[in-house]
Amino acid sequence: MPLRLAFLIVGSTLVAFLVGFKMATMLVRQNTSPSMSFLDGLSRLPIWKFDKRQYDKETKKGVWNFMDEDDNERSRHAIVGGVYIRNHAPPNGSILDIGCATGTLSDFLIPTQTYEGYDLGCEAIQKGLQKRPTVNLTCADAATLTPSRTLYDVIVFNEMLYFVDVRAVIERYRVLLRPKTGFIMVSLFKFLQLKGKKMMKEDFARENITAIVHALLKPVNKVEIIGETFDGKASWCIEMLRLA
Repeated sequence: MPLRLAFLIVGSTLVAFLVGFKMATMLVRQNTSPSMSFLDGLSRLPIWKFDKRQYDKETKKGVWNFMDEDDNERSRHAIVGGVYIRNHAPPNGSILDIGCATGTLSDFLIPTQTYEGYDLGCEAIQKGLQKRPTVNLTCADAATLTPSRTLYDVIVFNEMLYFVDVRAVIERYRVLLRPKTGFIMVSLFKFLQLKGKKMMKEDFARENITAIVHALLKPVNKVEIIGETFDGKASWCIEMLRLA
């Protein structure tokens, strides 16, 4: 065997081993209690970059209308609002929805509950106000906004943790949670199978985000929805958490 070919084979084997070892180490750490030093590397950058201008443009064109109309999407809101919040929050409780889009969650709450929604997409907020003129919706950044209350019974992060510094956002808002009785709802999406496409690293983001959230909050209960999207089979994991 030529010496150059031998080096190539050995080099490829070594690279494959190192990559496999790194992935296995990450999986082991995620399935145990991860240290914050390990999580720092995952949480300091958003998984996906949020392009506000593009999002507003697409919202105006109706690209994201399905988020307020599709059965899978509305069932996710129904579980968060119509099951968890109705069953575990006070009838006159206060709900803070971070990343609320058009305020779909408010459709499933008890009328006596106070709802407050924020989203970085101003076009989504405008659409929400057109459809739900009496609902409290505001265009604002989760990293800098000032909620109207000092304590909330429920704080919701519905399909938005991919776009933020997860650790910073959870730490910022958990101090607003009512002690002992308050809880946080987190919904995270994941493709299980894509039609004619390879799975990308972003498709495995849910495990990383969940590990960070579990290091900061105590999991109480969760539900998973399996459904078909235009891109393939997908899963929505909806989880209830309390202060650790």
